[in-house]
Amino acid sequence: MKILKIMSSINPQDGRKVPAKIVEEKGKIYMIKKIDNKNRKILIEVDTRLYNLLQNKRERVDVNHLYLEPSTKCNLNCPVCFIHGQTENLSLKEIKKEISKYRNKIISISGGEPTLRNDLLKMIRIINKANIPNLATNGIKLANYRYVKKLEKAGLRYVTFSFNGFSDEVYIKMNGVPLLKQKLKAIENLKRTKIKFLLSVLLARGINEKEIRPIVEYAIKNIDSIREVRIRAMAQIGKYLKQKRFLPSEILNIICRELRIDKKDVYRELEIIRELIDRFNFPIFQKSCGFSFHLLVKNGKYVPIGRYLKSSNIFSIFKYVHLVYDFPSFLKKRMRKRRISLWYHRNSILKVSIRCWPTAETFNFYDHYKLCGSRYFVGKKKGLPVCYSNILEDIKLKNLSSCTLLHHNEY
Repeated sequence: MKILKIMSSINPQDGRKVPAKIVEEKGKIYMIKKIDNKNRKILIEVDTRLYNLLQNKRERVDVNHLYLEPSTKCNLNCPVCFIHGQTENLSLKEIKKEISKYRNKIISISGGEPTLRNDLLKMIRIINKANIPNLATNGIKLANYRYVKKLEKAGLRYVTFSFNGFSDEVYIKMNGVPLLKQKLKAIENLKRTKIKFLLSVLLARGINEKEIRPIVEYAIKNIDSIREVRIRAMAQIGKYLKQKRFLPSEILNIICRELRIDKKDVYRELEIIRELIDRFNFPIFQKSCGFSFHLLVKNGKYVPIGRYLKSSNIFSIFKYVHLVYDFPSFLKKRMRKRRISLWYHRNSILKVSIRCWPTAETFNFYDHYKLCGSRYFVGKKKGLPVCYSNILEDIKLKNLSSCTLLHHNEY
């Protein structure tokens, strides 16, 4: 057994901080922590190469993505949802006060379903004065083109669009009702505007793995508007189906199988990204619970960027940056408006991202708190990463324990 890291985790029974360590044993990665005076060993990863590529040597990362949860009310009652119950709305006055403290941040308006807020347009205008608004939505109200145009006119630039497949059977299992027709209508409406968006796919074992290829190919056909496909594992908090959770490497294996791409090409890009982060402190999102790779799109066909890279030498690093990133556009935006963007890659590139939130068993304060670049910034969850806040809330509601929120200044 080889000890890789010593840090703190949480007790899944009451949310309290406990000492833990990450170890490698027989080609697998585990977390070991003591609960009720007994050591528990939890499997984290079966692919040691992937695990090592995603480890971060930084001491801390800047928080650059803020989450606003104005309400947890929703117009769906999905069998799969990490939100607990429905709470009162945050007032626009409170939101405005908090937003005024920030500049040049991506602010995602989520929930619940944020389009249920009658003052959403005002909220977007307030955010857009000094920050960049992103709307996370199930897309039902976006099936109304006039509403989408109002969002665009208010200053909405980006949308995280929940899209789990091209089968109503999938939506019935995961969202409780058939939604495909409304989803496709909403996408067509977004395409008629300048709003850029990503397709956020919630992956559930045995339900929608086969949807990955048609979703990616659909995104490629609409690459002028769809800049990313984000595939997120179902979190075992709130309401969720009883399928076994995914490991990050399992999701990557499924994507490579369904897209018929070589995993070696993905690893080659991840190695270059690792070099950019460690040697040049390049501002790329890459951590143990979430990582990305890119597909170069030509004439409707796609090839992993890693196929064009030989090794992590300086030549390959510069070639990678040249192939993927639109630096003239990036510098132009920074010099003129000093505004950041959600996507800096070229228009011929589709970003594919994997998200695998930690559970109460696998959460650790180094990877999932200290090195997390996202935070809630208003309400009771202020200062907390999204995954940590919802894990603690889940523990508290399910166990009726005296679970205490550990704020960011306690690390």
